[in-house]
Amino acid sequence: ILAFLIGYQLSGFLGGVFGACSIFLVPAYLHFGRMCLTDVPLAVLSLGTLLLYLRLSENSAKEFIAASFLVALAFALKPTGIFLILPFLFFL
Repeated sequence: ILAFLIGYQLSGFLGGVFGACSIFLVPAYLHFGRMCLTDVPLAVLSLGTLLLYLRLSENSAKEFIAASFLVALAFALKPTGIFLILPFLFFL
């Protein structure tokens, strides 16, 4: 659903459909999705953070706080999740 929303925001309905289909056709996502690893939840948190970044405007403290929460959760899940904060440093 998050991949569809990102594609929809960037290029309309067809972009959303393409984004949703492309995330489900990635072989690594299909393979690791059945295992109990932190890679798939980190991918979901990354997509959520990207969606909030695309919807972020200058005066939206609510979205910035939600994105900060997702970045913190991603970092708690896997230490490489801290790199999700890099796009938000441009808004500081």
